[in-house]
Amino acid sequence: MNNQKSIIGCGYIPHNAQAICLITYTDAKLGEGVYKIIKDPYELVLGGMRIRPRKYMAVNVLDAFTGLTYAVKYEPANLVRPTSEPQIDQPGEPVDFATRAVQIAEEFKVMFDPAGGGISDKCGVAFFAVSDDGNDKTSTCVGFVGGQGDRVSEAIASACSKNPQVFEVVKHASIKAMFHRIFDGDNKKK
Repeated sequence: MNNQKSIIGCGYIPHNAQAICLITYTDAKLGEGVYKIIKDPYELVLGGMRIRPRKYMAVNVLDAFTGLTYAVKYEPANLVRPTSEPQIDQPGEPVDFATRAVQIAEEFKVMFDPAGGGISDKCGVAFFAVSDDGNDKTSTCVGFVGGQGDRVSEAIASACSKNPQVFEVVKHASIKAMFHRIFDGDNKKK
């Protein structure tokens, strides 16, 4: 799979695709259910002795209901990765900003987890949020950086060059972070 992570164990929705039963070697039409992938994508050649056999990328899936396994054309968009269920707020219901910010950071963490297949390391994302209780003394901060660090740096630099407000915020945050690091008791030599 060219250095990609395995997708064995992920779900797959074939969307009524034509499949081949790997036990009876007959054609079958798979429904809209979620099937479990039991073999990573591979090149499937159909047609036997034909002059021009058909080739396409396929995955083997298991039908949990019947116990049969099928080879079906692989479309990455049909992949269903196991993730923690995001908590979706009901429309019209007030949202606690700090709670939702933490949920978003957790969702990013799952998306960028290399163990779960994750997002390509050619990408990068940075997410920061802060909320205070109104007395200027306590605040809830959350931060997440995922993917390739150089990509995150490129994104920040690009945003700074295109928007002076972003540049001022990043500059101010860098200075604040530097002073926090210098005067933070955890970083003092023991």
